[in-house]
Amino acid sequence: MKAGTDMVNESQRPAAHRQYSAVLDLRVHDPRERLPLLEMTLSVLQPGEDVLLIAGTEPQRLLDHLQSHYSERFDWEAVQWGPELWQLRLVRGPSGA
Repeated sequence: MKAGTDMVNESQRPAAHRQYSAVLDLRVHDPRERLPLLEMTLSVLQPGEDVLLIAGTEPQRLLDHLQSHYSERFDWEAVQWGPELWQLRLVRGPSGA
């Protein structure tokens, strides 16, 4: 997994014009449900599809998990990085390895 070099500010990309293959708002789920929901969501994404993850706190543990388990299959970019809202876009790579 590679950190996106171009941090995208939502003001640069109108929300109405950006569509994601899936959106997972982790804020509305019990912490014990978050990782299984993420795993399930990632398992169904096809190459080139993406998911927007939304968190209310900095998702460092999540990023560590993604780096250790999915670094070969997904790239990521920060869409919004705090201090009150974190949004992370994960994109399944073309090989789907």
